[in-house]
Amino acid sequence: MKEIIPVLALCLLMVCAVSSTDCSAGESYQNCGSKCQEQYDNRHTTSSCNDECTEGCFCSSGTFRCSNNECSSSCD
Repeated sequence: MKEIIPVLALCLLMVCAVSSTDCSAGESYQNCGSKCQEQYDNRHTTSSCNDECTEGCFCSSGTFRCSNNECSSSCD
């Protein structure tokens, strides 16, 4: 039992290190987000995007990726 505690502690540290990713304000980290992030300029158009996913920082719900690469509900 004493041998398993250090192994579990190491695993927990590795999970915390991998999952703590710095994103800018208005963004959240996702392991499997859409490769086709919704842009403010094309928010009213439908895009033909496949279901592939990628990990990274994505705009929070209700916001769009603006031309300055920031997330906002209005990019005017």
